[in-house]
Amino acid sequence: MSVVKEAAIRVIQSLPESCSTHDILQHLYLSERLALAREDVAAGRVYSEEEVDQWMEEWLESSGPKQG
Repeated sequence: MSVVKEAAIRVIQSLPESCSTHDILQHLYLSERLALAREDVAAGRVYSEEEVDQWMEEWLESSGPKQG
């Protein structure tokens, strides 16, 4: 059995019996996104808090109301 299929089965088995199809899909999606995030961190594809702060500051300044 593939690693992906085994991971999906583990996610589904961890959910309560009363879960909906929507719950299953949400948990599978979140599990995939977290796996990809871990890969990004391991590969050094991350941003510092300072970089994010700078981007937010620039974005807020450029998106604010225009005066004049």
